[in-house]
Amino acid sequence: MEFDKLAKDKSDRVFQVWVQNLLRNSPEELAGKLASGHCPGTPVTALQLSNGAFSVCYRVTYENGLRVLVRFTALGRVIAEMKRLRMRSQ
Repeated sequence: MEFDKLAKDKSDRVFQVWVQNLLRNSPEELAGKLASGHCPGTPVTALQLSNGAFSVCYRVTYENGLRVLVRFTALGRVIAEMKRLRMRSQ
């Protein structure tokens, strides 16, 4: 068995555990807290968007109607290009 296959298999298991842990631990609340740390105001909703290959995204809406995107990216995975991120936020 090649080392690359072993490394990929281990990386895949780590990624699966990361997603499971994120989704089990109130990710909507975490997205709201993270957004409010960067943008003043009171978040009222956090809606999960379709998952990317290596990320989980939430649209956080504030009381004043402002909407922001919070993206949880898996460690050790390829980060999406800015173009993909812009397309996802629309």
